[in-house]
Amino acid sequence: YKMDYKLKKYLELYKENEDEILDSWSKFNEPKEICQRHDIDIDYFKDEYIRGVFSYFMGVIAGELEIGNCPVMERFLEFLKDIDMTSSELFVLCTYFKRTMIDYSYTMGINTKEIFDEISHIFDSNFASILAYYNDTIYKKEQEINKNIELLSEYKKAIDESSYVYKIDSKTKEIVYINENLLKLSGYTQYEVINQNYDFLRDSENENECDKIWKEIQKNGIYKGTIRYKKKNGEHFYLNVTLLEIFNPLVENIEYMVIASDVTKLIEAKIEAQKASQAKDYFLSNMSHEIRTPLNAILGFVSILNDEITDENQKKYLDIISQSGESLLSIINDILDFSKIRSGKFNVEPKKFHLKSEISNAIELFNVNALEKEIRLISNIDESCDTYIEADSIRIKQIIINLISNAIKFTDKGGKVVFGMYIKNDRLHINVSDTGIGIKKENLSKIFNPFVQLDDEGKSIYSGTGLGLSISKQLVEYMGGKIEVDSIYGFGTTFNIVMPVTVLGKNEDQEDISEQTDDKQLSFNAKVLIVDDNEANRELMKVVISKYGIDYDVAVDGLDAIEKFKTNSYDLVFMDEQMPNMNGAEALCKIRQIEKAEDKEKTPVCAVSANVIKGAREKELRFGFDYFMGKPIDIKELEDVLQKYLNLKAVMTSVPSKNKKNLSIKGIDKAVLKKELNLNDDELKMLLDVFLRKMSEILPKLKKAIDELDYDDIQKFAHNVKGSSGNFRLDDIQKLAYEIESKAKARDNSFDYMKNFETIKDAIDSIAVE
Repeated sequence: YKMDYKLKKYLELYKENEDEILDSWSKFNEPKEICQRHDIDIDYFKDEYIRGVFSYFMGVIAGELEIGNCPVMERFLEFLKDIDMTSSELFVLCTYFKRTMIDYSYTMGINTKEIFDEISHIFDSNFASILAYYNDTIYKKEQEINKNIELLSEYKKAIDESSYVYKIDSKTKEIVYINENLLKLSGYTQYEVINQNYDFLRDSENENECDKIWKEIQKNGIYKGTIRYKKKNGEHFYLNVTLLEIFNPLVENIEYMVIASDVTKLIEAKIEAQKASQAKDYFLSNMSHEIRTPLNAILGFVSILNDEITDENQKKYLDIISQSGESLLSIINDILDFSKIRSGKFNVEPKKFHLKSEISNAIELFNVNALEKEIRLISNIDESCDTYIEADSIRIKQIIINLISNAIKFTDKGGKVVFGMYIKNDRLHINVSDTGIGIKKENLSKIFNPFVQLDDEGKSIYSGTGLGLSISKQLVEYMGGKIEVDSIYGFGTTFNIVMPVTVLGKNEDQEDISEQTDDKQLSFNAKVLIVDDNEANRELMKVVISKYGIDYDVAVDGLDAIEKFKTNSYDLVFMDEQMPNMNGAEALCKIRQIEKAEDKEKTPVCAVSANVIKGAREKELRFGFDYFMGKPIDIKELEDVLQKYLNLKAVMTSVPSKNKKNLSIKGIDKAVLKKELNLNDDELKMLLDVFLRKMSEILPKLKKAIDELDYDDIQKFAHNVKGSSGNFRLDDIQKLAYEIESKAKARDNSFDYMKNFETIKDAIDSIAVE
């Protein structure tokens, strides 16, 4: 309500002295102390708020405003919401304004009781309204706070029910809170955990992990990861934790809150899976060793016998044994490759090589197979491939060999297989097409699955592991490429591959490869120790090593090797990895101890192992072996080891090509042959001399067999001509010899064997080396 105040006649007088009245208010000690306490500038407070209250008083006196409706108070309380000012302090500020107004009234001579009562009435009514508004605001805030507290309580309940929670004081590093879930899981009581060091629950074996956690928390304010803990009974459990840095306003301190979930079962399952994987690797390692060890001896001695035996029937049997052994080795390699790819332990190893030469040589391997099935094998290698590239040549050839082998296998007599290859935009494009049985549409999705080979009804009938296409697909993808298959059932299949390669150009020095060395027989002045528990392998190594003029001792296991080493000096030791009584790694350790005790110079020790799965080489080198050599023994690799660690005694070589005239050959395209076989002149001359000498022995025998119509001998000698001529890209001779062989095999007495023979003889007689 509005009143008719006596003060109204003094209204202008009050307004004229507004600044003086407000300055008087700001000079009182208590208002100044309150403002200082809350870091409020008193002049700012006076001008922004007290001046507004003064204007409100003037409006009430003038009858323009109602008591209790001060416009500035809402803004004033909004200002105070972030300031911890008590209601008593607010009362003091308002009381001193009331006092200032009364004091100034006395100063102006307006000191009647009526004037005092009016000022008190306006002040008391306005302050009552301020307190009501202030209390109402506080009540609303309290209600809001209570609701938030209730909501936070629900959040806490949800977290406590579903998670494992504890808090750590940042200053003391002690646990200050732990929820019931974690207490039940760990087996402790609250009294046993509270005030314990932060690592009380943590597994003591995780010291390094703990340091890592604290560094990350200090850097980012949060850590997420899996931590291993220990229960009261000693058992382990795993928590997937989120560790947060939070501020606790109640104690005005930083705390670390851990909110976690139990992942023990998942971690234990992962550990079991890793153990299973390790067991699988161990099984494959042993399987590789156990199969390759006897296979090494078989293939090695077959090779030796093949050089010593002259009886053709016996040679034929040896060829069958060798081919069967190589097939078995191929199956083992397929299984091991597949396992390595599946386990992720497979590496692509790029190197520089001439693309056209390397791939042409690989395709040549299938000429005989194609001829035997009377299939045309067509190679369309684009001129863009006449270049050096950087890629994994071994794996690219493995893919191509798998695809061509499959194409020939599934193509019937009279069909054809076409291989195409070109480079465009640093992408190698490969396609292999055949006119074989094709693949039904519903089976296309299965073609790259492991262990799958399908017939017309989708049943597996073909020989082999069924891993070739699966391995090829994974190899292509490992090298960043893509493989696709198109097929029309009954008409054939096409595989298309695109993969990235680094094209180096044609300017690489090919002579670096072809002219490095001439034909030579290495000889060494050395003594070596051969250590192997397998008698067949020992005998094979003895035969091979003796060809290099090397003296040797043999030991049957690690213990025997140590005894030999104590009483003899060796330039090199070939150490089998897996042996009874004492394995290779243990024997190596003993050898190094003997050398150290006797101050001997270190003897190079080469590990020899049939375990060729990924990581075996690295493992042996970590054991301290100087070199790792796989089984079956590769002669080139063996020579590399001998040259690396032994001194050459003598090298018997042919005359270097640079001291000779340029080799001239009639009847053969020398340039193509040198390029595709990667040979120098001396090597080419040597091989052609061997070929012509062999033909001079075989052709008379073949003629005699034809004269006598001895089908077995015709087949045998024609087969020899076919194989030898294929090595020199003599395709016409190879095809004629194949025709003679196949007709003799069929006992065809209507075929003109002599006509083909004479054509072959004329072609060979036209070859001359000058």
